[in-house]
Amino acid sequence: MANSLKIYGQSKGYDISDEYYNDIVWIGLIGTSTYNTLSTVKKTAINQALQDEFAVPLGGGTKGVYPISNPDGTCK
Repeated sequence: MANSLKIYGQSKGYDISDEYYNDIVWIGLIGTSTYNTLSTVKKTAINQALQDEFAVPLGGGTKGVYPISNPDGTCK
């Protein structure tokens, strides 16, 4: 899945690391037993990539970020 996103991104002119693509594909696995075995550092990297990718703009010209999971990796 990450590779398919990378190919698409490259077709649109993006030069993004493999690690970033690997991180954002975890969106469907947050809260699973496999996700829960990841280190806190990895969960933080995944959460940050997802926040960057899926930030939701708020009114008034501000940018609000709605995290997919808590910093410790648990689901909200």
